[in-house]
Amino acid sequence: MRTKFLTFFKLILMLVLLLFVAEGCVLSGSMYVREPPPAVRVEERSEPPHPKAVWVPGYWRWAGGGYAWVPGHWEAKPRGAEWVPGYWRETPRGYHWVKGHWR
Repeated sequence: MRTKFLTFFKLILMLVLLLFVAEGCVLSGSMYVREPPPAVRVEERSEPPHPKAVWVPGYWRWAGGGYAWVPGHWEAKPRGAEWVPGYWRETPRGYHWVKGHWR
């Protein structure tokens, strides 16, 4: 009985590990994706809603089984700040999303 339980436990553990490898691995809050992102889309911008609005470009987000486009939008610019766009960084473990932020 114990041998069957250990065999079943090992099988479940291997399946869980396979899922992490297939979809990207999540370690300490970071996700790595083996598949490179598609080319960035060229977006048409609407008129800015006000003079201090800054365009935050769209980007490809990993959605578990593939990439999904997140459209760009206008944001109010904080005083003295500038927008630093996010990007996918290629690493030996796969592609890692570096989130855009105000600096």
